[in-house]
Amino acid sequence: MIRQRSPIRLGYAAALFLALGGAAVAADDDYLGMWTGTVSEQDFDQTYSIDLKIFEENGRLFQNSRYGEPLACASGGVVMERGAGMIRFVEFITRHREMCSDGSFRVYPNGDGKLIWEWFYPDGAYAARADLVRVEK
Repeated sequence: MIRQRSPIRLGYAAALFLALGGAAVAADDDYLGMWTGTVSEQDFDQTYSIDLKIFEENGRLFQNSRYGEPLACASGGVVMERGAGMIRFVEFITRHREMCSDGSFRVYPNGDGKLIWEWFYPDGAYAARADLVRVEK
């Protein structure tokens, strides 16, 4: 999540994806709602909080995220892919772009009512992980 320069930018592909309407995905109660957790990031000694909202609108899944200090970033995005037991979202930073980078993340159930959240840089490199608990459906 910490902002790094990357030769591959997700912005153009994601903008095209949004312009085309994104992917229609049926809602799944395993994912919908408000989630919270603590992010551990590779090559970054501090942890920080995440609040993630996954919601459906007009047959499409969206996300809004807020990251705690020291980042204090916020984001939004749409579903990019849905696979067996997981959903991948594109993420566009909407607050404090100087601190955070656009990217993507995937979420999948871990079997006990929680979600595993994994974040990736635009070039596909893995960067961070959190175990999320649902705080509101």
